[in-house]
Amino acid sequence: MPEPTLAPPVNAAGPIDPHLVVRLLRRVSARLSAVGRPVAGAERGPLVAGLIAAVLDEHVHELIEAGQPRLEPHVEARLARQLRDALTGLGGFQPLLDDPEIENISAQGCDRVFVRYRGGRRARVPAVAASDDELIELVRATAAHAGIEERRFDRGCPRLSVRLPDGSRMFAVGWVTERPCVSIRRHGLLDADLNDLCRLGTISTAQAHLLAALVRARRNIAVSGGTDSGKTTFARALATNFDFHEHIVVIEDVTELALDQDERRHPDVVVMQTREPNIEGQGGVDFTIHSSSSRQVPARLATYAIQAVERLAFEATYALVAAAVHVIVHLEKLRDGTRVLSSLREVVGFDNGQVVTNEVYRPGPDKRGVPAAPVRASTMDALIAAGLDPEILAAEGW
Repeated sequence: MPEPTLAPPVNAAGPIDPHLVVRLLRRVSARLSAVGRPVAGAERGPLVAGLIAAVLDEHVHELIEAGQPRLEPHVEARLARQLRDALTGLGGFQPLLDDPEIENISAQGCDRVFVRYRGGRRARVPAVAASDDELIELVRATAAHAGIEERRFDRGCPRLSVRLPDGSRMFAVGWVTERPCVSIRRHGLLDADLNDLCRLGTISTAQAHLLAALVRARRNIAVSGGTDSGKTTFARALATNFDFHEHIVVIEDVTELALDQDERRHPDVVVMQTREPNIEGQGGVDFTIHSSSSRQVPARLATYAIQAVERLAFEATYALVAAAVHVIVHLEKLRDGTRVLSSLREVVGFDNGQVVTNEVYRPGPDKRGVPAAPVRASTMDALIAAGLDPEILAAEGW
């Protein structure tokens, strides 16, 4: 199978004067600002396209009046693309985002740019901006029309995390590093369910049936794992087992799950980017957390809690976790890029100041979860009531 290739850069046929691009971009931006109101969403693309066409027409007339040759059609098309990418896309990042084989993008400054393909191959690619200052302006422009609300990116707020229109997550940091850095993580499985995770080798058939039953039994599930271990995709797949009529509230620091965009499965979804105190109620909860193992999740939650305004002691947090979390799922990313369920723990209670758990699946020699201890009898009764066939688990070695 041939290795994936990048889409050719917009200046592949020869250089375009960057000063011309900046001058035309300023004209288009000025006309966009003259609209007098924020323009975003589906309205922004057609409006920007019309303004770009008008500005390019003006530029052609200026060239003719000055006795200079007019732009070649392919040059005009490349200019239009650069302007469009800067105003509705992500400038030099856009050709990379247009390549479906690219999984992650990392830029350390405007010209040290690396990508990782879905098969795990890494490569260095051309600069995404003419300068570091231009890269910063590109990030600011993206923050202005992406996500639920505009977010700052300056010395007072040197870190930015935002969801891009295609569902990717962009993280940027500046002023506290020698050069501005941008990382873009792409989500290629926006419509994945547990069956898809089986086909990808993330979980076994028995694990899929167990997880589906846990969701239907309204168990609260914590999904842990390192960076890029597939936590968001896994949580999205779990959510496909929510009841069609379930009222879903999603609280994220950056909107990534995109459950509200799947009306076929989730017609009643509220998405928030703020974190407010939770209230007691009935229903299931899924959440994700960075951790190196399932065993460390309660301690990681307690560490977060002690940093909050309330300064909850570890023991108090452990008691709350034991009461609120029923299951902890831990994911690992293998060397070949495959994400796998490595561990699954049932939270069974609180004793002697600690959260007591029962490891139902433990990491095997290849890090994939293998059967360990069975769930409690009361939990199994609830899972059977939710439709689980225990013979499916027995076939895997329980």
